[in-house]
Amino acid sequence: GYAIGKVGTVYIPIPAEMKGTGKINITIQERLVEVNAMTPAGRKIATGESVRVISTDETGILVVEPFDK
Repeated sequence: GYAIGKVGTVYIPIPAEMKGTGKINITIQERLVEVNAMTPAGRKIATGESVRVISTDETGILVVEPFDK
């Protein structure tokens, strides 16, 4: 999808191992949007951390991984 590979910032912490959703702020098509996100990472991703989008699911939730600049 349009968001894959983009980097965003965590707004609401994302639980580890796909156990729930958080929210990220990400710029898509030149608009800053707030979207639900999940992660397969083995740890929670905290507010303010950078994440990269690795996939999307059919409901529009983004799957992200921690991203170290």
